[in-house]
Amino acid sequence: MKTLFDAIKSYIESQPIRFHVPGHKGKLKLEKYDLTEIPKLDSLYSSCNCIKNLETEIGELYECKSIISVGGSTLCIQAMIASSLKPGEKIVIDRHIHISVLNALILLNADPIWVYRKHSTQAPFGQPIEEKQLDLTLKTNKDAKCVFITGEDYYGMAPNIPALAGVCKKYGAKLLVDNAHGAYLKFLPKNKHPIHLGADLCCDSWHKTFPALTGAAVLNMTEQFNENYVKQRMQMFGSSSPSYLTMLSIDRCLAYLKSNFSRDLSVLLPKLTQLKNKLIKLGFEILNCEENSLKLTISSLNLGLTGFELAAHLTNRNIHSEYCDHNCVVFMVGPQNSPEDFCRLTEALKEIKPKIAQTKVNYSLRQKLVSQEKISAASFMNFTPTLIEESEKMMAAGPAVVMCPPCVPIIMPGEIVTQEVIHVLKVCKYKLINAWRVNL
Repeated sequence: MKTLFDAIKSYIESQPIRFHVPGHKGKLKLEKYDLTEIPKLDSLYSSCNCIKNLETEIGELYECKSIISVGGSTLCIQAMIASSLKPGEKIVIDRHIHISVLNALILLNADPIWVYRKHSTQAPFGQPIEEKQLDLTLKTNKDAKCVFITGEDYYGMAPNIPALAGVCKKYGAKLLVDNAHGAYLKFLPKNKHPIHLGADLCCDSWHKTFPALTGAAVLNMTEQFNENYVKQRMQMFGSSSPSYLTMLSIDRCLAYLKSNFSRDLSVLLPKLTQLKNKLIKLGFEILNCEENSLKLTISSLNLGLTGFELAAHLTNRNIHSEYCDHNCVVFMVGPQNSPEDFCRLTEALKEIKPKIAQTKVNYSLRQKLVSQEKISAASFMNFTPTLIEESEKMMAAGPAVVMCPPCVPIIMPGEIVTQEVIHVLKVCKYKLINAWRVNL
């Protein structure tokens, strides 16, 4: 049996083409800088010297206040929510969320008001929530303290943040954005970063699209927030032994962002557009239509292959994607990917021989689920791992079961399992669900 070291060593020695996170693509060497909180190196959660200076520089770059995270956007999301509401208060939330959002709600005993996405054959996780939907939700929940939405998702789709920010301002609610996949948006020819577009708080995973180590992230906020208060909320969830390697990679990455990243991005984006056009001519469908997205989301269903089958085909040729499901394969592209990477990907895709076309699978729910218990209470109940097929009318309980990526819960703790839920879970290849039998 291979050890973890053996498995990693074997992967590296195979010289793989990396179309997955982290954004450095294996080109950093920082091991000797793995240190800890000693004199003169400052302290993350009470920074006042070099770490504070780093955060100030990042804030100047993003034109807001910023604090760093070594626990990825997960830690930022938990701090964002804990900084915006108190236990028991209402929060309006996009139904398409990362599991870290749910975990924060559970620990804070929050009262989520879910906004379900509109069903769409073009958007398998549903269309991003719209202005009218949010306005109606806040109109009937005026005591909600904040709104949490997902920015660019795994399919590369994003909501209209300026419109949603306008609705939040109308009702006096703070807008929180999961921008884990969009740290680079600040550097596009037209700034599309959530803070610039009207968000109050947002998280940026630097390791996804920048050359930084896994766990490197930044929490950006507007002037109304006290960064020391937010940092204390972050400390509630984070390790007391933050990684100096990760912080150092943020420091070095910042230098790159301030010098060459915009230039490298301007060179990469036309090449990515050219690649998309080539793939369309080969018969592939491009699922992410967002302009200048660093995601390449392609479907081979027109050619008769599921995303699972296409990803396996590429893996056999030592090309590794970020994510796949029935519909597509997602590639995380960045300036650290070489022209040779694109060439090898194109050549591997040319090998696909057309077969009978297959249809898309939709992962969003058409029907709203009934909640039998608050998510916090349901999450700490005893539960029985139950076969998906036998779970109808049971209550989801315990920790939500999700695959990573995309780490999106389909049913929340406390909700009653329906036939539609069973169908979606089976399509996602789940076999068990943590559930509790209840009398309805």
